[in-house]
Amino acid sequence: MNAESSSAAYPFRRENTFKGRRIYNERPQMETIKTTINVDADLWRDFSIQVIKCEGYRKKNDVIEELIREYVEQRRGEKQNE
Repeated sequence: MNAESSSAAYPFRRENTFKGRRIYNERPQMETIKTTINVDADLWRDFSIQVIKCEGYRKKNDVIEELIREYVEQRRGEKQNE
C-alpha cells in the first residue's frame, strides 16, 4: 500500500516508522500546548497509580485530556439547558 492510497482511504491516518516498524496514528494531528499545574503530591501519586493500573504506563496525558474534554462538554450542556 503506498502513501497516496493510504491517505485516500483514511484521511486522518498518518504513517510513521519507529525502529523499522510502521506505526499508524488514527487521530488527526492537532495543535497542542504544554502547561504546568500545581496538584497535591498525594493526589498526583494516587492518580498516577490508578492510570498505570487501568490504562498502562505513559497514558496520563491521554487520561487528563479526556477528563478535560468531559468537563468542557458537561459545562457546555449545563449552559445550553439554562
